[in-house]
Amino acid sequence: MFKKVMLATDFSPPAEQLFNCLEELTMLGAEEVLLLNVVRPTGMAMQIQERTLKKLEEKKKILEEKGFKVTCEAPIGFAATEIRELSKREEVSLILIGSKGEGFLRRMFLGSTAADLLRITDKPVLLEKYQEMGGDEVKAFCERKFLKILFPTDFSEPANRAFNRLKDLKGAAKHMVLAHIIDKGVGDEDILKHREDAGKKLNVMRKELADSGFQTDVRVRVGVPSQQVIDIAEDDEVTLIAMASRGEGVIKDLLLGSTAENIARRSKRPILLFPERK
Repeated sequence: MFKKVMLATDFSPPAEQLFNCLEELTMLGAEEVLLLNVVRPTGMAMQIQERTLKKLEEKKKILEEKGFKVTCEAPIGFAATEIRELSKREEVSLILIGSKGEGFLRRMFLGSTAADLLRITDKPVLLEKYQEMGGDEVKAFCERKFLKILFPTDFSEPANRAFNRLKDLKGAAKHMVLAHIIDKGVGDEDILKHREDAGKKLNVMRKELADSGFQTDVRVRVGVPSQQVIDIAEDDEVTLIAMASRGEGVIKDLLLGSTAENIARRSKRPILLFPERK
């Protein structure tokens, strides 16, 4: 599923832990790694680029010893644009980036690079999350990321296409939680009907996954979509939230609105986003 992975790093301690996540991705077919650090276009860009490539080459040697085919890139430019263009040119299967938590996301990933990247990329993006271990120490979810996956859906075509890709996670995933959120703005008289309809659709999806060998549960809730997704993730102790990047209703304009920002900032769980590109 993810044969060629782009790992985007800024050499920060959390980003360094992304290298440990690559071994887990071998269960999903990872064989090649493109190491990337985008150099800002400043007066010292050429010198920084040279030093950056040396750092990446050191990482390359370590990964090659583990059996990966590795290439390194340190383009000069604006991060989101360079990541998008290089991921298309090199035909990567997945872009892997990391975050430390709410504060770090606000400053870094949702401030510019990741927020912009998620809006423009046509590649799946895996946003790794980290557990606070005390002081400045953090630990990535790596080793257990695909064990139990939450998939929120609004039953739109983008969400349905993302659902079909869940089956490709069989090599690593064991347990799926399917969820639909009824927006709290729906009138009380319609909630029961929405619950019934959603339950029927989720049960069809559950059977399809069960036939493929997954243990599957369903959840239907009413409330603010982003908060309900986060709550379900915590209540069910999932190890990953996988979802379409755009949809209708619950996840309409996911990456451009408050739902995505709230989930990305506040979720303690890693997030795998499947972009919708026709």
